[in-house]
Amino acid sequence: MLGKKSTKQLLKNKNLLFSKIITISVVFIIAFLGVHYYFSSHAASPFVTISANKGTLAGSAINYSDTGASDGIATRFGTSNSSGFITTSGTNFMLAGKVFQYIGFNFYGAADTCYNGVTTPAQLDAYFARLPSNGVTRIWAFQTYGTSGVNTVLTEAAKYHQHLILTLGDDDASCGETDGAISGNQKGKMLAFYQTGWQGKYLSWVNTIVPMFKNNPSIMMWEVANEPGNVGDRPTEAVMQAYFEGTSDAIRAIDTNHLIGVGTNYPGAVGTYNEFVKALNIPNIDAISVHDYSYDYEHGAIVSSNFTTAKLVSQQINKPFYVGETGVKSGPTCTDVPTISLTYADRVTFLKAKTDAYIKGGAGGVGFWEYEPTQASWLGTCPWEFYPTDPFVSVVQNYVIP
Repeated sequence: MLGKKSTKQLLKNKNLLFSKIITISVVFIIAFLGVHYYFSSHAASPFVTISANKGTLAGSAINYSDTGASDGIATRFGTSNSSGFITTSGTNFMLAGKVFQYIGFNFYGAADTCYNGVTTPAQLDAYFARLPSNGVTRIWAFQTYGTSGVNTVLTEAAKYHQHLILTLGDDDASCGETDGAISGNQKGKMLAFYQTGWQGKYLSWVNTIVPMFKNNPSIMMWEVANEPGNVGDRPTEAVMQAYFEGTSDAIRAIDTNHLIGVGTNYPGAVGTYNEFVKALNIPNIDAISVHDYSYDYEHGAIVSSNFTTAKLVSQQINKPFYVGETGVKSGPTCTDVPTISLTYADRVTFLKAKTDAYIKGGAGGVGFWEYEPTQASWLGTCPWEFYPTDPFVSVVQNYVIP
């Protein structure tokens, strides 16, 4: 048993320990409140660069709306996005923190009756169900279509974790997209459209459709237009660059979630190599497109020379590139391609080799031209189109990205 002196000393020691704990706690609370006050009263600038240790996010600090934050504003660091939006990092597309590559189809009539009648929800469901997870489909989303059909396609795509590239205009002026066209369907756009004409009906369409779907993660990318400069008037370098810049700025002003691209056909449609670089090396264009029909136009080449050019530009301006369109005619009695008749089986062999070359060559994705849910009689015996029974649909469904 302890004596009285020992007991008093023990009590004294306990009191001193208690006093120290109280003092340390008060200092900690004051320090915490000071730090909290500093950060709550010094909002991060969008231009602040954050240094980080390995394993943490680093990049620009972005202020964004957050109803859960005390003042309605929160700060996000880096490019990681937990909501499933596809982003970029250098020459790569990214999804959920990993490099993203895809193969899929163009399905230009998915949201409208362009060429082949109404596409039903059941047909869309059957189509998306056969694509690989996180596949990508490029569709027309023109002002003549309205938003209802686009909404239906997005709804069906989301059921199967699919993504869409939505092309907002057609500079070939097809499928009724004749605003600013030279003389109607498929005749191309006038120079005046590229200069200022796009600021009329086209810009009104951007201001209608983009706000409706700006928060939808099923969208991979908005394309400003399909094949600018391919037919019709060809703008000068300065006009083309101003057109790309003005249209992409208008989209970005509304939507900070999605990528923005231009469905360029080949570099020559924009101008020289350097003009192609200048036209796409602008802040709100995120990716480089090329369309590759080398079988018809380059004597059966597996990979077009335009693919090589797009890859070089991609490396030069540090943005991803993708093959927005590619394909070849085929059919049981196909004779449209000079000297060679491709059967459906022949097409599988050719396009499989093409796909391997694209993906291994660094393309962010490949979109084949083009899928239709039924075979229209007017398409003839040597079509570009793929139908549900085409053996290449199964190739796309089961293709494994290396």
